[in-house]
Amino acid sequence: MEKEIKSFSTVLDKNMSHLIKRLLVGIFIFSLIVLIIYGIFDYLSYPRGFIVSEGIIRYIDHNSGLWRLEVDKRFLWITVSKAHFGIENLPTEFQNDGLKVRATYHITDVIGTSDWDTFIRITKIERTK
Repeated sequence: MEKEIKSFSTVLDKNMSHLIKRLLVGIFIFSLIVLIIYGIFDYLSYPRGFIVSEGIIRYIDHNSGLWRLEVDKRFLWITVSKAHFGIENLPTEFQNDGLKVRATYHITDVIGTSDWDTFIRITKIERTK
């Protein structure tokens, strides 16, 4: 009788370790799928080439000061977050914090991983209401 109990507990231990391994593998695969989907989403939501966006001019008083364009980051017509781009060549008549504009630009430099580290060169800019 005691031998049957030991063999039953041994089988139970093997099944539990097998279930834990399967659970860990499942969690790993799920995490990998989530990371891949996030990467695809981020790639598709990031603009390429010449971009036309409506946004707000912002002045950031950091170091020597920097003009930024704040635009909505969209995915399938849904606003996901705000993107902030450093402007390399903002004309003086548009250097007004809070000014709403429509700009055509392209990305010139990315020096880090956040939106604050992305710089643009404006090719056309106009005021909007």
